[in-house]
Amino acid sequence: MSTGLLSQLDTYYSWIDEAQNPIHPDEVASLIDTPVRELAVPVPANPRPGWLTAVAAAATVLVLVGGAALLLRVTGSDSPVATTPPIDLPGIWSRIPHDEAVLGGPDGQVMVSVTVGGPGFVAVGGDGDDAAAWTSVDAVTWKRVPDEGNVFGGGDTGMSSVTVGGPGFVAVGGDGAGIAVWTSVDGVKWSRVVHDETVFGDASVFSVIEGGPGLVAVGSTEPGDNRSMPFNVDAVVWTSVDGLTWSRVPHDETVFGGEENQYINDVTVGGPGLVAVGYDGCCTWDNPLGVAAVWTSIDGVVWSRVPHDESVFGPSNDAMVSVTAGGPGLVAVGYSFGCRPVWTSIDGITWSRVPDDVPGACNRVMRDVIATESGLVAVGHGAASWTSVDGTNWIQIYEEVSGNDGQRMLSVTATDSGLVTVGAVGLNITGSNGDAAVWLWND
Repeated sequence: MSTGLLSQLDTYYSWIDEAQNPIHPDEVASLIDTPVRELAVPVPANPRPGWLTAVAAAATVLVLVGGAALLLRVTGSDSPVATTPPIDLPGIWSRIPHDEAVLGGPDGQVMVSVTVGGPGFVAVGGDGDDAAAWTSVDAVTWKRVPDEGNVFGGGDTGMSSVTVGGPGFVAVGGDGAGIAVWTSVDGVKWSRVVHDETVFGDASVFSVIEGGPGLVAVGSTEPGDNRSMPFNVDAVVWTSVDGLTWSRVPHDETVFGGEENQYINDVTVGGPGLVAVGYDGCCTWDNPLGVAAVWTSIDGVVWSRVPHDESVFGPSNDAMVSVTAGGPGLVAVGYSFGCRPVWTSIDGITWSRVPDDVPGACNRVMRDVIATESGLVAVGHGAASWTSVDGTNWIQIYEEVSGNDGQRMLSVTATDSGLVTVGAVGLNITGSNGDAAVWLWND
């Protein structure tokens, strides 16, 4: 299955964590002798199990929401959240006590996406080669959703994103046959949508939100059997009215294609209707990511590509990973070999790159961003997090200080009582064999 931007950047960043030093793209080739799979960054000789490579924590590097009527995005999911200011500095993140029966196990466990709803909170991700879901009333005590009827199994079936929508909740991810979609009324009992090869085959899905005709999911095609560089994949969009029946937006080469590779990593309600972000290019050792890219749509069905501006989206090794409605209108975060992996826009069509370096973001993945009444909050690798009032000026509010134990904050959401972040800890250099983790913000 596809490894997607998020999973491969996660692999790359593992090496940065391990070395505690930035790695220049010219050095990447010397670290590995296996070909890259689907994104820009090399995959280790013994890659993490199945879906975890695709999501690993989520798709290599994956993720949020808002709109004309401002839905606030929730990491990997896009659903309305409380507008009470969730953070009042000073404060500190604390990780809930580890419960091996719920958050651990013999294989790698990871929470990739979290949203408010159901009994209180619903999180999705994976356990080894299978999908996994968790629920909580208060974000402190969590329960693992039982896999009734082998709904979550099948190999390479990790969930990459969850949103409120359809019958209650809709989650997307991958399975051995291609894309998988799950639905739930309450977040506790899940059903799997019957696979339609004409709709879901030959592709990977990275994010889903409530918007457009009902729901919109984004991703990319698979590179096929030839995964050595260079290869060519195109961006893909799917829509659904109810989360049960899906349609694939017809391919338009001028919008979703190109000479190299196009990936859509996240989508949110905002701008002219919907705004999606990702990257274009990749797959040479000196430019493994390519350039950041943006797409817009009024209805989720007809899409346009924002013209490339090298001063904003390039010139190389840049990728947008997550986008939310907030700041001046929209804010996107991601990854850059530089120190400015944040972009802002008033309307989703004209974009600017933040003029100043973001503290602690040099060569670090910013994985998720949400808007709250008091400003924006972003989380990322190394258990790092940031806040901003306007989307332009950022303060780093937390960074892993207890040594390198593979901490990844992958998704963040807000409630009346504060912030909740999910991810994984204890990841080894390949991003596997860790445990799912939850952090709470304490004022």
